Amino acid sequence: MMRDYLLIASIVISTSFCYCMYPVVSVSEDVYGNILKLGEADDTYVLARVDGSYWILTSDDKIERLLVGCEQIFEYDPEMFYYLTDVQPDEIVGDARSQLVYKRGNINVIKTEILIDSAVSEIFTLLVPYPLSKWGYSGVQDNLPKQMKKNDDIQELVNNVNKSEIENTIQDLVAFTTRYDWTVNCHKAGEYLYYKFIFYGVMVDSISYIAVSINSMSTPATNKMFAVGDSGLVLHTEDGGHSWDEIEIEGVSSDLNEIFFVNSSLGWICGRNGTVLLTDNGGQNWLDRSSDVDAILEGIWGNSTGFVCACGSPGVIIRSGDFGNSWLTCETGTTSYLWDVAFSTDREMGIAVGSDATILKSVDGGATWSEIPAPAQVRYYTITFDYLDRPWIGGEDGTLFYSDDGASTWKEVEIPTDMAVRDIVTSGGRVFLTGDFSAIFKSVDNGLSWEVIDLPYGFQSACGFVGDKVWTGGALGSIYLYTDDFVYWQGNNIDPTDHHSWENIIGIIEGELGRSPYIMMSAHYDSTSEIPYEYAPGADDNASGVASVVECARVLAETTPKRTIKFLLLSGEELGLLGSARYAIFNMPPDEECLGVINYDMVAFVDVEPEDLDVFYNDNSEELAELLDMCGQVYYSDLPVSLNHDPDMIYSDHSSFWNVGIPAILGIDDYPVSNPHANRSTDTYDKLDTRLAHYCTKVAVATLAESAFVGRDIPATASELYVYPNPFKPSNPSHRYIVFENIPSGCVVDVYAITGDYITTIEVGDTARAIWDGRTDMGDDCSSGVYLYIVRSGENVLSKGKVAIIR
Repeated sequence: MMRDYLLIASIVISTSFCYCMYPVVSVSEDVYGNILKLGEADDTYVLARVDGSYWILTSDDKIERLLVGCEQIFEYDPEMFYYLTDVQPDEIVGDARSQLVYKRGNINVIKTEILIDSAVSEIFTLLVPYPLSKWGYSGVQDNLPKQMKKNDDIQELVNNVNKSEIENTIQDLVAFTTRYDWTVNCHKAGEYLYYKFIFYGVMVDSISYIAVSINSMSTPATNKMFAVGDSGLVLHTEDGGHSWDEIEIEGVSSDLNEIFFVNSSLGWICGRNGTVLLTDNGGQNWLDRSSDVDAILEGIWGNSTGFVCACGSPGVIIRSGDFGNSWLTCETGTTSYLWDVAFSTDREMGIAVGSDATILKSVDGGATWSEIPAPAQVRYYTITFDYLDRPWIGGEDGTLFYSDDGASTWKEVEIPTDMAVRDIVTSGGRVFLTGDFSAIFKSVDNGLSWEVIDLPYGFQSACGFVGDKVWTGGALGSIYLYTDDFVYWQGNNIDPTDHHSWENIIGIIEGELGRSPYIMMSAHYDSTSEIPYEYAPGADDNASGVASVVECARVLAETTPKRTIKFLLLSGEELGLLGSARYAIFNMPPDEECLGVINYDMVAFVDVEPEDLDVFYNDNSEELAELLDMCGQVYYSDLPVSLNHDPDMIYSDHSSFWNVGIPAILGIDDYPVSNPHANRSTDTYDKLDTRLAHYCTKVAVATLAESAFVGRDIPATASELYVYPNPFKPSNPSHRYIVFENIPSGCVVDVYAITGDYITTIEVGDTARAIWDGRTDMGDDCSSGVYLYIVRSGENVLSKGKVAIIR
């Protein structure tokens, strides 16, 4: 990762320049004031200065902070050339008029009007400023980068961030008791946020999307399959999935969580509110066999003798011996949420799995149950028995185990993910897994090796066979067919008016330049826990992030920025990043440019002092991360920012924007997550330290304002011009062009030799930059030396300067 810095590039030692990527030797312990010596070579140095901190680039391309509190050592004049040397100015031969600008021991920094002759260059090291181009960092030309000098108006906005406002929003969101997406309270929380934007004078819109998910699939016969989902959804196909029809079951509108067929005729469905449905004619009709237990039934299993068993929350197992006409409630000894239940072929052994690493076992056909040790302390979602009657269990953190001794011991199966396994389907030696990883995992050797079949969208919670085909269903009603050759999406006929919808809330402060380009901040407002329907306060995860976004909107609402600022509050994150995926794929205006997304997820839990803000970014988002870090240093240095380049950190909404090529960063109080209450009913307001949320909000306001008000990559004049690499070394493979950055469109750059001879003219394109390959108008290579450039618009000269070529 790169920061604003001044690199001292040795003329003798080969140094690679390509958009700020450098091979650098390891750091020694020698420190000369403001000059840091690298490696064993005495003539290789890096001088780095960023708002009171030294920074160096180590051999693994990771920046480390060495010292704090240094002074600026000299004013940088872009018209001059700077060298590091142990020679005094009056000892320099030739006509290189020079002046000493800094001295520490026998180390001097001198400036000259012209490039020093190569004959004496072995004792000089040229200092070269390099920008971070997109966001406008300009090198150490002053105490701070040229465009990152503290702006008093922005500082005032940062100072206006109100801790009490943040606390009030968090408390209001927690007061909804749960914001789990499938509850009415989540919808009410969205309405609250919608009107909060209105109250602050921010334009607002609510973007609804169909939230029905496929929860389970089962096959009664070849080419025939049923799928069930939220809000009473039942789909079926009789032609191998070429077409799907929705079945309406009278009086059924609650979420349906599992469907299980014993044979071509007999099957059951279970769901919310103790719902149990029976068919004995292959799904042509469904009969109500609901129990009196007021529970969310998640798993069901039965056989042709009329035995049927279902499990759910809280710690509920019910069983029937007459096809569900009557029910008995079993003693389980637990209140943990039970997600699935299954039995061996002879029905002697039954296993139920659930939250809190709960595994229950029955050895008497489901009459009694007792808890057995779990092989890992995770939440288990699924249980199935394979053709050898071995139980397989799967759960969060990429957990997969099987047992070949009746669940006395478990053998771990390595799979290529650390995300949750939601469903396991076996057939012979084949094993298929689906879950939160937007893929199907396929094994043909009982889990010894895995093939990953990527899916284009959303988590998949259900899997089933139709002949030789494998179907999987999940997020937003998606259904995919897998054959040995390919995967494709199979549409369905879900009527959006009949099913529950979720909302993304977006606030907009329109800029003077119109809707494009814009900068955006996001946070998810939904929550979950081990009892998500009853209580999921989500104080840190993620009322804290939402409160930060809302407070940023309040502070910026009465301003008129150059660029548009958007504030996106997302649903569906806890169920697989559904809201952000939906927005990124379908709702981002195609004619508007998004400069980047700052996503906050959990910013109010402190486990150590001083707490920092962990910021995660991918290759495409590095400059946005650097901008946020720099804004923190300039406008609110009390909050340390830890930058982490980790393209595999995909566990929050920022990754949905990565998937469509939008720069996005994640701000989180700690990752790996240190908050033990995350996704638990104990994630309450009293566990928070709202000072951290306050600090994080200040940094976010500064970052949004610097982008939207200063207009980092929209130059006002050519006085903010950057030229790099300077000097230009064509022998260096990474030096392909000289780039003139941040020039108003319609301008030209004229290049002259130091003698005044005309060299070439370069036109500026729509990208606000000009590119020169170091050749004349005739295509001849320019020789080593100093060249003058003039930026003009018509006859109006906007800027001029020097660029050096070293061959």
